[in-house]
Amino acid sequence: MFEECYRIELSISKNFPNIIYAVYDSTSTYTKLIKSSDGGKSWNIIKTKWADNQDISRGYSFANLDINVHPRDTNIIWVGSFDLERSLDGGKNFVRIGSTLPNFQESIIFNPIHSNIMYFGNDSGIFYTKNGEDLYVQITSKNNNYNTTELYSCAIHPDTLSNYMVAGTAYQGNFKLNNFGISSGVSFINDLGSYCFIDQKNPNYQLVSSTLGNFYLSKDHGKLIMVQLIFMVNI
Repeated sequence: MFEECYRIELSISKNFPNIIYAVYDSTSTYTKLIKSSDGGKSWNIIKTKWADNQDISRGYSFANLDINVHPRDTNIIWVGSFDLERSLDGGKNFVRIGSTLPNFQESIIFNPIHSNIMYFGNDSGIFYTKNGEDLYVQITSKNNNYNTTELYSCAIHPDTLSNYMVAGTAYQGNFKLNNFGISSGVSFINDLGSYCFIDQKNPNYQLVSSTLGNFYLSKDHGKLIMVQLIFMVNI
């Protein structure tokens, strides 16, 4: 039943252990869902319709993928990848949950006592809901003085005692920081961040790049949005 895939995640129903769901990253670049009703002896493909007719992973299921089935109702399935989505009909149809929730989901957990309470882990920290069984789910952050960012690189301003730096982050774009200690950055390029540079002789010139092969140049110390596309390459 399992075709060649890069990654697979399983979820076994707590109260009905013969019910197993599996979500996997198929080589056709489409995230697929299958189900077993006999403890894994046989499997059936579920014709899944992800939210908005878009694949839930956006091509990132090899890195971000999780699934969890409700402990009492096996028709309620949560899947996380690029987005977080929920099905109420056994995986046939999914809707996106948490419009303000950061992308790239890593973990989905039910509270062992109160299944209405759920926790979600993603690249930006920990989030939770206390109405996970309701039609409209409200998700809030549990992060308290918690900072997490996956950096590719950062460039430091040459001036002595300057706090200014530019950072290229995985999945979260490019940021400018100009404060001492732990602080918030300002996002200025909505692209997949990568290497960045500040000219050490003339710091008005700043260059940032993305993992998609895009390069952006600022000639005014980054005060304006870097929108000048120098060139694009296929990598």
